[in-house]
Amino acid sequence: MADSEKLREYKKKMRAAFSRAAHYNFVDWRHMGYLVHDIDELLDSALQDFSLPDQWWDLFNFTFATYIKWSKTNMQESGQTRGFVYQILGIWENICGCIPDEKDETKMLDFILKRLDGRIVDYMEDDVYHFVIGHFRKPSMLAKKRKFIEAKLPGLEEAMQEDPYKKFEVEKCKNYLLQILADEGAPIEEVEKYAASYGDDHTEQMLKIYRERGETDREMKLLQEALPGMSDWSRNTLAYEERLKEIYLSKGMTEKYFDLLETMFYEHPGREEIYKEYRSRFTDEEWAGKRETLLKNLRGNWDAMPFFAREKQYDYLMEAAENMHDFGNYEKLLKELYPDRSLAIYVYHADAAMEDARDRRGYRKVKRILKKMLTYPHGPETAAQLAEKYRKTYPRRTSLLEELKEF
Repeated sequence: MADSEKLREYKKKMRAAFSRAAHYNFVDWRHMGYLVHDIDELLDSALQDFSLPDQWWDLFNFTFATYIKWSKTNMQESGQTRGFVYQILGIWENICGCIPDEKDETKMLDFILKRLDGRIVDYMEDDVYHFVIGHFRKPSMLAKKRKFIEAKLPGLEEAMQEDPYKKFEVEKCKNYLLQILADEGAPIEEVEKYAASYGDDHTEQMLKIYRERGETDREMKLLQEALPGMSDWSRNTLAYEERLKEIYLSKGMTEKYFDLLETMFYEHPGREEIYKEYRSRFTDEEWAGKRETLLKNLRGNWDAMPFFAREKQYDYLMEAAENMHDFGNYEKLLKELYPDRSLAIYVYHADAAMEDARDRRGYRKVKRILKKMLTYPHGPETAAQLAEKYRKTYPRRTSLLEELKEF
């Protein structure tokens, strides 16, 4: 079906926005802001111009064309792609909610599958796959998705023989088939059997399936098995803990709930929502005693600085800042309460910067640190003493002498 005149005009404006921002198909950091602004304006305008129910196709077609164009453009970005992807996926989500009938929904699915042919860069293509697998769940569409993934899988498995990294692609495809199998209504035992037949990267998918199926006991068991082997810094750890805690509470397993909550508090002492939930489990009298244990166990922990601040335990707050030579977000408070100890943190950084400095750029970093010290009591004389020490230690570094002459 040919594009409408209005859709053609939108695509023309979209290509022009990329052309203005890109030089030889590369958008540098200085032009990323202009590109994001122009695309945001176009998307907002398209949402208005294609707002009627029978205009959903033009909106979808335009946003998908924009998605492909973004994917094909090399850019020096710092998080803008992730924001763009979320924005587009949100629009598609809304479109899926108002498509009038199964025929049109199938048309949308066919359009997407045809373009999952490598034309979209891998990390942005993954988001499209996730969208496809999470939607289009009518039987005829599930059959289309199964056929598409099963046709793709043999080639990836063959490529894996020469490129071990293709293993991740293979496991992703099998996770997609796992979700399709569940959506087709297979018994949970059959779904589990398929998951057990490949790799170990199916935990997140199985947890999703268990939750969709209302298999709370199975979900709880898998969470209990998965969490001990996960790093505190894993992107899923906190989400898994939150869900397991929620299950414990819903089942009346109060002891397990509290034990997990306490573990989470120690793992994330700076998180306000965990602190509030944990604190709410104690009376004021109980908390006074518990706090002493927490302070003792978390002493010197930089991540616990928000906890120390909430509890007005400023000695602990200062000690944690000294431990890492980092004020966190509490310099103003610590400067007022402990000016000399806070100033000493700057002395540490000045000496460290001076040790690393080899050229004017490094000397200017030292200078910037010394200038920050000037607002502290005894700061001007301390900065002057450090500058004199550096001049005596490195008398032949003329660039250093020039940078420090104001001290």
